[in-house]
Amino acid sequence: MKLISELFFLICKLFTKVKPNEQIKLKQMKHFPFKRYKYLMWCSYAIYREDKPHLAEMDKRSRTHETIHYLQALDKKFWIVFYASYLWNWIKRNPFSKLSYIKSRYELEAYAKEDDETYPSRREKNAHKKFYLTDEDKKMTLSSVIKARIKQRYKDL
Repeated sequence: MKLISELFFLICKLFTKVKPNEQIKLKQMKHFPFKRYKYLMWCSYAIYREDKPHLAEMDKRSRTHETIHYLQALDKKFWIVFYASYLWNWIKRNPFSKLSYIKSRYELEAYAKEDDETYPSRREKNAHKKFYLTDEDKKMTLSSVIKARIKQRYKDL
């Protein structure tokens, strides 16, 4: 029953407009996000699993990362448009690869700038379009190496 109520919440929020200047709220769920993720940004909620209560206090890096996703959604105006674009971006990078998540332009921007707390306040509209992988990056097989290269490449942006 809990799964159904969680899915209902997620689906209902999906069809709302992204509101400017909204604060990210924490929400605990039993089934989401999937186990390998700390948080799932969903319609201005940073969702974390109830079996990880230590995540109830969001660290600065995670807050910045999720705020960047919120700002990316704000660029699209509607949550459903953002998630459709995010999904398409993921599909283009081979959804069967474990690295398709990190190779998404949305994630590249968020990981590249998650250590810079001032970035969200100076982020340009559609900034995620500036973040890309080189052919050499695309050959890499470790997400930690990709994250390090991306952070280095875009540190001055």
